[in-house]
Amino acid sequence: MKKIQIIALGFFFLGIFTSSLNAQDKGTSQISIGYGTATTNQLVSLLSDIIITAGTLGNATFDNNKSIGAINLNYKYAIIDKLMIGGSLVYEKIEDDALIQNKKIGERDNTFYTVGLEADYRYISKDVFQMYSGLGVAYTNSHQKFTSSSPTYKNDTYTINYFNYQLTAIGIRVGKSIAGFAELGFGYKGILNFGVSYQF
Repeated sequence: MKKIQIIALGFFFLGIFTSSLNAQDKGTSQISIGYGTATTNQLVSLLSDIIITAGTLGNATFDNNKSIGAINLNYKYAIIDKLMIGGSLVYEKIEDDALIQNKKIGERDNTFYTVGLEADYRYISKDVFQMYSGLGVAYTNSHQKFTSSSPTYKNDTYTINYFNYQLTAIGIRVGKSIAGFAELGFGYKGILNFGVSYQF
């Protein structure tokens, strides 16, 4: 019985890899909206906090860190069969409390706006199932606002800009015109990015 199950499973995967790949033809467009967690922007924010804390010998620290995650809107177009290129807009916000010697002195809001160019290759591209990998390069604008709750410190704002990236190690899309997707990778969309997409 176990051998039959293994053989059946083998034929299933063989069928996936050998069946006709026709769902991602040249000229296909895709619009998607996704939500990502554990992003490079969160990493940049964490490294900034570590540098500030080290630079003040532990006097300045941050607490109650909250992130809404990376909300992303994406458009792609198949320039040839199975190869799509396009762009992404990503919004992310991180909030925390600023402390001096463990006493709260105010709150920080750090808002990230990212614009990226992306490409992905669908190495499995069936009508209801697609598997792909991809790469994106981007530019991120980070706007930080400090709101003081202490008369000793003033409100402050500053902006930094930097290049960013997204590496999608593996992505899957399940469905026809309207489908769900999930991606594992790292970058401005996060380690895990998932959502819905529409192909036409």
